[in-house]
Amino acid sequence: AFSACYRLVEVYNFSSLEIETGSREHGDIGRYALAVHTENVQSKLWTDENGFTFFEDGENCHLVSYNGSSTELVLPESCHGKSYVINKYAFCSNNTLTSITIPDSVTSIGDYAFDHCTSLTSIIIPDSVTSIGDYAFYRCYNLANITLPEGITTIGRYTFSNCTSLTSLTLPNSVTSIDDSAFSGSGLTSITIPEGITTIGNTAFAYCSSLTSITIPNSVTSIGDYTFYECTSLTSITLPEGITTIGRYTFSDCTSLTSITLPEGITTIGYYAFSRCTSLTSVTLPSSVTTIGAFTFSSCGLTSITIPDSVTSIADYAFYRCTSLTSITIPDGVTSIGADAFDFCGNLTSITIPESVTSIGFGAFNFCSNLTIYCQASSKPDGWHGGWNASGKPVVWGYVPESN
Repeated sequence: AFSACYRLVEVYNFSSLEIETGSREHGDIGRYALAVHTENVQSKLWTDENGFTFFEDGENCHLVSYNGSSTELVLPESCHGKSYVINKYAFCSNNTLTSITIPDSVTSIGDYAFDHCTSLTSIIIPDSVTSIGDYAFYRCYNLANITLPEGITTIGRYTFSNCTSLTSLTLPNSVTSIDDSAFSGSGLTSITIPEGITTIGNTAFAYCSSLTSITIPNSVTSIGDYTFYECTSLTSITLPEGITTIGRYTFSDCTSLTSITLPEGITTIGYYAFSRCTSLTSVTLPSSVTTIGAFTFSSCGLTSITIPDSVTSIADYAFYRCTSLTSITIPDGVTSIGADAFDFCGNLTSITIPESVTSIGFGAFNFCSNLTIYCQASSKPDGWHGGWNASGKPVVWGYVPESN
């Protein structure tokens, strides 16, 4: 009943219902409330002569909305002499604002505070602000200039997502984490992540199609799934020493990526991690890698790859449609090659399968039209799936070693 009434901050409850602030019960009536009154007390809302509405309760003060007509906005110096916070949704969808100056009396910016302010081009945030909420500048398509204050520790979820005019940003040294989708779909061309950041969230830079370079410090130990998904202008990247896992789709569809440095210590590469990286021609995997996930390098531009001795399994579709791949050596220690692992690798001419391999999945070398494989068994073993390609060469689809 009251869903999306995000400016409803004060509720008078004279009913028998139990309504709590932040609760989504009873039609979301208390979802955005700062106060729920059960008695007929004086409202804690007041509006100044410039159209700024505050919610004031003792020492706590929230700027909750603006009803004036100014396009170049300077926020009030104080709330009756006190510091205040910019409340959730305070300026959400205000399409006339072009610039905002925030005074030193403001301590935090709430979730969605400037969401969809489509004409906003610049904003000055003072060092007094210590937190910026999720979605704070989401869909501010024309926001090009912003300086973040020292003291900010987290770039929240979707904070600058879809800020397509934001081409550069300096992160203060106080930042320790970048949350999910913080910069997804933004116009960033380059960014330097300061030392001290330990975590980069899922899809943090996904769809940043203009991002050409990024520096990741050694303090980063975790990079989430889809982090650089569809960063189509990213040409190279060096991952820090502390990374142990590359997540799902992390660099998928980075079509301009030509080189990447993977540090020792990485043990797992998630599925689709480098899929459709069509400009990536070679990769050296560190000796710490134990697993190559499903679709990890599918549809890549790889011409060669070195698989370290530490790898024990190659998952389904790992090199699916790597049409430029000509040769690969599978080290001793690999016990299984998944289904369709090298399917449609049409230029693969040679491959060495070690004695340690005990299973090869169905279609593992399907449509490898230039690959000749000979079964070493003295007779046709159970489980053999073979045939001949269009060139009349024998092709094994599912190979069972002689020892079996």
